[in-house]
Amino acid sequence: MEGEGPGSGQLEGVLAAAGVALARIDLDGRIVEANTAFGRLLEIEPEAAAGRELFEFIDPEDEDALRHGRLTSLRGGTVRADLRCTREGRPGLWTRVSISLVRGADGAPDCLIASFEDISDLKYEEDKLARELLYDPETDMAGHRLFEDRLAVAVRAAERTEAAVLIGVVRIHADADVVVAAERLAGAVRVSDSVARLGRLEFGVLMPGATASVFERALPPEVAAAGVAFFPDDGVESRTLLAVAHAAVTRQELERAAAAEIAEDPDAAVRLRALEPVAIFLPIPDQVLRRIARYTSRHTTAAGEELVLEPGEASLRIIEDGLFEVIPEGQETGVMTLAASDYIGTARHHEDGPLTVRLRALTDSRVLVLEDEALEHVAPPGSPLRTSIKEAVRNRHDQLQRLAERTPTDSAAATNVAIYSTKGGAGRTTIAVNLASELAAQRPGEVLLIDLALPYNHAALLANVVPTTCLARLQGLDSWAVPGALRSAMVGHPDGFLILPGALRPEESELITADLVATAIQTLAPQFTHLVFDLGIGLTDATIAVLERAHRLLVVTTPELATMHDTRTFMELVTGVLQLPSSAIDVVLNHRSPHSVMEAKAVEKVLERPLLAEFRYLGARPESAGLAGSLIVRQTPPSPFAKGIQQIAERVERSRVLAHA
Repeated sequence: MEGEGPGSGQLEGVLAAAGVALARIDLDGRIVEANTAFGRLLEIEPEAAAGRELFEFIDPEDEDALRHGRLTSLRGGTVRADLRCTREGRPGLWTRVSISLVRGADGAPDCLIASFEDISDLKYEEDKLARELLYDPETDMAGHRLFEDRLAVAVRAAERTEAAVLIGVVRIHADADVVVAAERLAGAVRVSDSVARLGRLEFGVLMPGATASVFERALPPEVAAAGVAFFPDDGVESRTLLAVAHAAVTRQELERAAAAEIAEDPDAAVRLRALEPVAIFLPIPDQVLRRIARYTSRHTTAAGEELVLEPGEASLRIIEDGLFEVIPEGQETGVMTLAASDYIGTARHHEDGPLTVRLRALTDSRVLVLEDEALEHVAPPGSPLRTSIKEAVRNRHDQLQRLAERTPTDSAAATNVAIYSTKGGAGRTTIAVNLASELAAQRPGEVLLIDLALPYNHAALLANVVPTTCLARLQGLDSWAVPGALRSAMVGHPDGFLILPGALRPEESELITADLVATAIQTLAPQFTHLVFDLGIGLTDATIAVLERAHRLLVVTTPELATMHDTRTFMELVTGVLQLPSSAIDVVLNHRSPHSVMEAKAVEKVLERPLLAEFRYLGARPESAGLAGSLIVRQTPPSPFAKGIQQIAERVERSRVLAHA
């Protein structure tokens, strides 16, 4: 330590008596004398060290770092550093060196005292610990921390080059030889790739620029599950990418476990196929649906037999095949017909009190039953699935009560209102849903919206209602079963109108034929005052079947020249070929952006006809209102959009009055 020190004679005595390695060094850095402990530590005679520079005993790499102050710290006037000291013909010895300044009696610097402590064992343990943190001792692969560092470097490099990076997670079987699996995986990847051990049975793979097929070809036979994530598609943070890959592995393991459970119960696979099209189960993951299949039971019912569903514990009845007539309590005849993939349930409570329902088999049928006890295994109380099932059962009972209370309309046939646009995304479905609501405000229960905007029909989604079945699933039914099945497919909205979805899945749209549409219109027209059709942009046979039977056609256009050109062509088609009177056609202009190039007068000039209504840009507000359960046409005070919908509804009502005058 810096300060006044003893004289040279006293220092010689201190060095000789010390049990630690000490050396006295002059101010030029040369060793003046060293003690016996110094000689033993560095394997040199103490006298031979005298006159040599201290740096001669320091490893050259550490010498350079020491000269630039990178290895030292200064505390209390003493410089400290961990250095490798050289020994003749031997590897460097790790030592902890402390150098203190000694002043003479006059206070001037006199010399330096350096002490040397052997810390080679300590350094060995530190290096061992550091390596274990970075490398897996069993496979000698990089460990989790090093893999994350490499992943971060790869992501930063990919950000600069805008390249993709594959991050894979591989989980091997519990009884597999980990070392063998590691060797196979490391040997199968490319030279530019990196493999690490992330857990006892888990490996990580970093593959810049690779595809999923390249990753799959590198998987060893011992693999139990594997998942990937891609930078930047699945994330830009290292932890996020690893989490996505891990989630893919877990999902694959769950799917395989569920498949194994199905394999143990062959009949469960049949039940699974029957559950897949059920509307309430369409959003749930496959592995959950497989568990539901395991817990369902099958019941066979002969034609004419009845099943009684009394209020009580929640349960679900799903029609696997056959037809059932649904008869609410107090009724002698059925109000709807359930066909394959349709369902009905029982509930503990209902707003209007207990409701007992009878199911009368119209044909030999099979029913899948999911009882309350089984529901506990797949959808415990409070879970989203349990909540959705409860809501679906309640909605079905509401539908039954509305049908039981329904009275026939006073008209011979409904007014068919077709809504069409030559361009997708023109706001047609939003207009259709709000128009149905406005018409139902005057005629509650007498308005049906039929969604034929195929293959992706979204009227039920925008109206925030959950369908149970659809028109497409009626294809192939005997004519006598169609009326009841149509009633089953209709779902009510709180505003008083009903929705009949065309299809629940895109592939079902192919089942909707012109004959099926014609049958539906013929069956439903006497039951409603207004049938509103939301049509897709394709001029399919089903669309033409509606246009041929339309009393009014509402064409939605947007202020672009191409759309207006197509709109004119379409109107010429329906008036010239389908013989729809020009007076039965109305055009509305919908601005789908805040800054339209063309205004209403210019559009009217191009189309050579006046506009019935114009809707200014509202962003996502109409859609958001519907999803929140309150259609924009019903909001107060009335918006310009609502006033435009009211104009259209007035035109429809006026034309109906004139037609029946």
